[in-house]
Amino acid sequence: MKKSAGMITVEGYVDPCQWDEDEEVTAVQIATDDMREYLVEDSGKGAQLLDYVDEYVQVVGTLTKKQGRHVLKVQRFEVLDAPEVADDYEDDEEYL
Repeated sequence: MKKSAGMITVEGYVDPCQWDEDEEVTAVQIATDDMREYLVEDSGKGAQLLDYVDEYVQVVGTLTKKQGRHVLKVQRFEVLDAPEVADDYEDDEEYL
């Protein structure tokens, strides 16, 4: 997470965190590689992230804390290529 002049930048996956009675996603959070979760405020650009569930994104916005959760008001976001995950078991015949 990078900070500058009240803004932060985070990268992570867009994860659903709330659904309606029809099982449609109504809220998302950004789950980062360091296991942090940022609830996305459902307004402006944040509402657009509902269309990007399971995508890896970079988000720039302002951070507040509401009811003990980090809430991110999105100013802008960009869909990125997900980082590659090393497969430690690739060459291990025990796991083949």
